[in-house]
Amino acid sequence: MATILFDLGETLVSGATWIAGGKALLAALAAKGVRVGVISNSGGKDRAALKAFLPPDFDWNMFDPTLLLLSGEVGIEKPDARIFQMALQRAAGDRVLFCTEELAHSVAAQLAGLATARLVPPPNSDISKLFAALEAAGFFA
Repeated sequence: MATILFDLGETLVSGATWIAGGKALLAALAAKGVRVGVISNSGGKDRAALKAFLPPDFDWNMFDPTLLLLSGEVGIEKPDARIFQMALQRAAGDRVLFCTEELAHSVAAQLAGLATARLVPPPNSDISKLFAALEAAGFFA
């Protein structure tokens, strides 16, 4: 099974707005049966506290609850390798990809054993092209 973990800020959302194509990507991945999760530095906030800063239609239920790794809940911030290792353990043998716009976080994830996709940050985000790129690379096979 495939698992894709996303950074939140400037990867899926920018403040209280979805990055163009982000929500559609999550729906397409769900339709393919891909487990999706989050690895995000949350400034000490948990899911409930973050909700006020996210788009109104953002729903934590879009993500596998075992794959929600918010620094405010797990006590580890990226780029610490332990948060990526925790994600690998929780993904339980799945093929795991971490998506972010942050170079340092992408490198740290790779060093911890995750495949990565580094996206272009907004306003020129290329997240809407990610599904096709993954499909072309055989990620869903």
